Amino acid sequence: MVRTSSPLTAPSRHTSSHTPGQIEQRSEHPLLAALRGRTGVFCIALYLLCIYPFCPELASTGQVLAVVHNAAPLLVLALGQTFVLLLGGIDLSVSGVIALVSIISASFITRQWAWAPAWTAEPSLSIAAGLLLGAVIGAVHGFAVSVLSLPAFLVTMSSMMILGGAAVWITHGERIGDLPIPLLDAAQRHYFGLDISVWIAISLALVALIVLRRTLWGQWLFAVGQNARAAYLAGCPVTWVLISGFAWCGACSALAALLYTARMETASPTFPGEILLDAIGAAVIGGTSLSGGAASALGVVGGTLAISLMTQSLTLLNLAHWHVLMAKGSVILLAAFFDARRRAASAAELRS
Repeated sequence: MVRTSSPLTAPSRHTSSHTPGQIEQRSEHPLLAALRGRTGVFCIALYLLCIYPFCPELASTGQVLAVVHNAAPLLVLALGQTFVLLLGGIDLSVSGVIALVSIISASFITRQWAWAPAWTAEPSLSIAAGLLLGAVIGAVHGFAVSVLSLPAFLVTMSSMMILGGAAVWITHGERIGDLPIPLLDAAQRHYFGLDISVWIAISLALVALIVLRRTLWGQWLFAVGQNARAAYLAGCPVTWVLISGFAWCGACSALAALLYTARMETASPTFPGEILLDAIGAAVIGGTSLSGGAASALGVVGGTLAISLMTQSLTLLNLAHWHVLMAKGSVILLAAFFDARRRAASAAELRS
């Protein structure tokens, strides 16, 4: 990340040919461009061909719906992580944000704290407070990265430990149950065969798709991820873009926390770290570059379904949990390898 809290020196004519209002766009081999954002679809198709002979029940309606339902909260997380990866950063605080938002929202709704105002027991206000908390946490991460020039890895890893520890401290390590039945019924209601979490995830994916393809903010996200210095010289508000990108990720993590809480019918102060790996893996499989500057909302949808499909099928085969982790880790590593090869080919194309 470049420091953007102070003006950058103007590039010499030998180091940049940018003029204000112009952002450099990377050229890319047509085949690689066609594959970008569709990796998840190819992974799903290839995986189905390989696994179907050993697990034919995976094609049943019930299993397909299970894959989709399990993918919904993960898709929300992956869409949030995608914006940060697009900027060339990473957010490791996901599990901590999920735990803290889940605990605080549930505590308000169930009146765990006598000092809390009565209005906090209103579910809609508690949910809004949880989303706001996630966005604020993300904005703080973005401020630390863009203004204080701290590494995103260090900032978000420290935040993960602080937030996770705070969630355990607040609850003394105990879960919070007794959530209002009407709220749980509303959260688990089905529309056209899909529960509300799936429709929320689909809606968020459409928002991300529009933002990345049709808005100035989306153009700025790509520009900063490709070359933050050039984006700054072209008039892009780099600091604001970084803060807003991390805030989006924090809000998505908070939304995922609420979806997980409604699904489990309880708020837990601890969440497994593999949630983060699944989210990053879904983004990478979907064509998001780990070096920044490239992402696809539709690709992330495909990557998320690929991760969910793999988890569901390996579970049906009665494989141990660590076998599932090993398989997913291998696929994510393979996707990262192809991302590296893709970047190398793009660099060679630019030099030629």
